[in-house]
Parts: sequence; C-alpha cells; structure tokens
Amino acid sequence: MAKVGLKEIEYVQLKNSVREIHSLSLKEMEDAFNTIAELDSRGGGFYTKELTPKIRAVIEELKSMEGLMETAFSNHEEIIDSFCIAIDNYDVCS
Repeated sequence: MAKVGLKEIEYVQLKNSVREIHSLSLKEMEDAFNTIAELDSRGGGFYTKELTPKIRAVIEELKSMEGLMETAFSNHEEIIDSFCIAIDNYDVCS
C-alpha cells in the first residue's frame, strides 16, 4: 500500500480511531440511559410512578440514535476497508 502514500500503520490508526470514537459515543449513550433510569428509580429525582410521554419519547429517540450510530460505525469500517482494497487493486506501480 505504501506505493500511493497509504501506509499500513496509517490505515490501522485510522480504523482504530474510528472504532474508539464510536465506542466512546456508544458509552455516552449508555451513560445517558443509566442516568435517566436512576432518576426514575425510587428517590432518584423524578418522583414519579412512571415516565411521562415526553421523557419516554426522549428515551426512544436516544435508542434510535444508538442504532443509527452502530450502523454508521459499521459503514465507516466498510468504507475504510473498501478504500484500501481499491488502492491495492489499482496500484500497479512497481
């Protein structure tokens, strides 16, 4: 891959960076879910028997975002891999 300026280490670093960013984002989402769950528990701050429709809607949107982020992560990895394969396939320099 080095023939066109893409070194293996750069590829690995890019892929690891994308993975780290997405993992951190998913962890933040999980933390948000846990915080809401703690607030809804007895003595947690909401002081309600059940969540209001608006809070439930927020939770559903967060879950939807989480799914979209997981899909985006998978797509990003595929794009990076495809790019590297394309370089390997078309780089005919000796």
